[in-house]
Formats: sequence, structure tokens, C-alpha cells
Amino acid sequence: MPMRVMRQRVYDRLWLSFHKDFFRFEDAVSMIYPETKKFTQKQLKYVSKLLNEIEDNGYAVHKKADYDQRVYLYRLLAPEKVTEAWAIYSFLGKRAFIDKIAEYANKHAKWNYMSIKDSAVGFWTNYYRDVNIFHFSVSEDDLDGWISLFKLFDYSTIVDGAVFHDTISKAQSVHFHSDLKERAETEEKVDHMQPLHYTAAESLADNDLLGALAVLLRNREKIDWEKVINAATEYHAVNALGFSLEALNREAGKEVFDSSIIEQIHRNIEKKTFTIGSRDEKYVRIDYRDMERKWNVKCFQYSAFEKAILDLV
Repeated sequence: MPMRVMRQRVYDRLWLSFHKDFFRFEDAVSMIYPETKKFTQKQLKYVSKLLNEIEDNGYAVHKKADYDQRVYLYRLLAPEKVTEAWAIYSFLGKRAFIDKIAEYANKHAKWNYMSIKDSAVGFWTNYYRDVNIFHFSVSEDDLDGWISLFKLFDYSTIVDGAVFHDTISKAQSVHFHSDLKERAETEEKVDHMQPLHYTAAESLADNDLLGALAVLLRNREKIDWEKVINAATEYHAVNALGFSLEALNREAGKEVFDSSIIEQIHRNIEKKTFTIGSRDEKYVRIDYRDMERKWNVKCFQYSAFEKAILDLV
């Protein structure tokens, strides 16, 4: 029987047994050879080859088990989504940029998405920094399609923090976050991009200080400060926001950001201390201690302020 036909038959049987549940290699072997108690090396190699074929063709993914990094867990991708992924892949060809793939999937398969985190920082700062990992917030319903599609294009793929496909053939990776429904309830998208006020706030919360500073500096003339303050408060990063604006003013030796905005932010300060950077970093500015006390912040990343002023002001 041709490998393609056998691969499809095995996928169908696996789908009936497991659907989207994770399963081990041993589970697949037992399903393919249900009457066998002791498997031969030939049988094990054959099942391994079939699973590799199923994965290579975008119908499945695997990850390392949390309980044992030596164990691989497999998950099948929904057949209707894989069909759509193949249609997109066939149209675009074997070479396409990440953003073009996403745009085409949205336009023709109606898979909605929002570029977030580093991807949004790149967009709002005119790619002041290169984006090596593209972060997309997607719908849970379309997640299998996105995974299959980028697997076919052989991009390294991460899903909600777990590596599902790793490759050394491309420097760029895609990280999918299956939280679009939650984000869409609070964020208004701009060309499938996370709004800049949420991008700045989330960057501060994730300790991406330079990304946040770049977003704030590049967009300071058009940004809605009320939204920025609300978003920073939501992300518990309002202390870092106020400290950052005042630190940029001090570093520049002029009022880059209006003092009235800084005063408005200070009215929302939180009691919990916010740490910027890592305590392992040795560079500390003694002359900023008064601001640390004022904003209830511990900062170990002053070099980001210096770079932001030199590059962007």
C-alpha cells in the first residue's frame, strides 16, 4: 500500500481514537497493532516513520512531556484546518514571509489574528529593532490551522509557551497565543496590530524596557495618554511607566514628556515595588535613587534609557 494512503488511514484511525488529545508513541503503536503484545523493531520503525510522515505533512505536532523531557507527546491537528492550511501553502509556494502568510490566511481562510509583543513593538517603532520571534494572538478555533500552516513553511513554532516545531533552517520563529477572544474584548486592533498603548504597557510588564521606551518615544505626539495610563494600571506597570518618563526627561536634560502627564501617572502609583531589569545586572545609577523612591521602583537597567535617548531623541 502506498505510504500516502497508509499515512492517511493511520491519521484517520488516530483521530477517531484521540482527536486533539495528546498521546504517546506507545499509544500509537498499540492502536496500529491492537492484537500485538510484544512489538518488533520493524513494527516500531514503521510506526515512527508513519508518525514522521503525518507530522511533516502538517497533520500533527509533538512536544516534550512536562513530567519527563525524554518523552514526546503527539497531538493531531484538525483535518478541516489542515486542508485550509495546505490550500494557502499551495497558493503562496514554499517561500513566503511571516506577515504575508498571516495576511493571506486572514483574507482567504478568515482566520483572525493580532500581532502582539515584539511584533507590535516593531510595527509601532518602524522596526527600530529586528523581530526574530513573531507573536500572534489567535482564536482557539483556528489554532490548528495556524500551527499546520507555519509547520508546512518550516518556521519554528511555539504555542502558548510550548515548542511544537523546531527547525534550524530559519532564524525567525512564530509564537502563537490562543487568547484572541480575551484580547479582542479590551483591545481595538489597528491593521491586526495590538494598540500602541497596550504594546507599551505589556512591554513594561514583560520587562522589555527598551521596547516600551521606543514605543512611547516614537509615538509621543499621537499617543492617547489616558489609554496608556489605564493599560499600564491594568498590567500593574504604572510605576514603571511614570519612572520611565521621568528618567527619559532627566537623561535628555529637557522635557521630552510633559510634566503634567507624569503628575497624572503618579496619582495612580501602586504600593507594590516594581523591579525593572534583573538584579544580576551590575549597572546602577546612584543619582536616580530619588526617583526610585518616588515611583516605588527598583531599576537595574539604566543603559536602556541612555540608548533610547541617543537613538530616538
